[in-house]
Amino acid sequence: RKVKELGMTREEAIRRAAELNINLEDYLLKPQTTTVAPGGVSTQVVAPTPSQTPIIRVEVPIEKKGADVPGFTGRPGVGNLRPFGYDLFQYPASTFEPVLNVPTPVSYPLGPGDEIVISVWGETKLYYALAVNREGNVVVPDVGPVGASGQTVQQFRERLLRRMTAIYSGLKNGAPNANTFLDVSLGKIRTIQVFVLGEVVKPGGYALSSLSTAFHALYLSAGSTVNGTLREVQIIRDNKALPMTDFYDFILRGSRSSDIRLQDGDILFVKPALKRAALAGDVVRPAIYELLGDESLGELIKLGGWLRFDAYFNR
Repeated sequence: RKVKELGMTREEAIRRAAELNINLEDYLLKPQTTTVAPGGVSTQVVAPTPSQTPIIRVEVPIEKKGADVPGFTGRPGVGNLRPFGYDLFQYPASTFEPVLNVPTPVSYPLGPGDEIVISVWGETKLYYALAVNREGNVVVPDVGPVGASGQTVQQFRERLLRRMTAIYSGLKNGAPNANTFLDVSLGKIRTIQVFVLGEVVKPGGYALSSLSTAFHALYLSAGSTVNGTLREVQIIRDNKALPMTDFYDFILRGSRSSDIRLQDGDILFVKPALKRAALAGDVVRPAIYELLGDESLGELIKLGGWLRFDAYFNR
């Protein structure tokens, strides 16, 4: 009876007792007390013998996200299938924060708030750490304002080299016979404000690193609700819709080709999911999948990891 109260079969109880190196019969005969730890987590303490360390068993509630999909609950053959991809958002958002101590991406656009580190060595030696101001310029001593907003670090370096050659002739626009050399790198990066709206768990405005992408913003908002799409996440920039972001590319293939680097003022909008199909039986990943408009049965089976080796292909 006690084994049933623990929600286990006798075989499971015997296996679990063997893993913990305890005698099952002695364990069941000991008086037990139950306390409630802070946060509502139940803790079961087994009264120890004088030579035994107390065994503490903590029951941690596991939040299951998106178990009930509209239109699939209670249907024959679906059983307890879960919507694919939503469980990934149960991990802490910090797990998916962008790494900042990496080389600056070649396509990274400079903007107000970024810090530019300028180094000159050779016949002339200079070192400046300068911020891009609100007008989008970097004010370099003895040179004046140099436009930076919207430029990559390499494009800004080329522009700065031309301007500084007029002051420091040894730079010679980077010619092979130059005796002074210039390097430009990115120091501190700016913070941007983006808005996550639509079918997400925590909609609202978020302050993110300027290296953040659509995936990072979606993680920070705790992901799509069970009604929201994972395959047609929309980025709206300057009232124009950018190409859709498909989260399945990342989950299934590790590809971030459809991920988009965010800019200040972007809106990430999660629309309702439109077409779904439950894939059950002898497949690698039985689940409820979201389909794009033109995807076929064969493509659904690919999303599910393909058929198992003992599947009957003709039915």
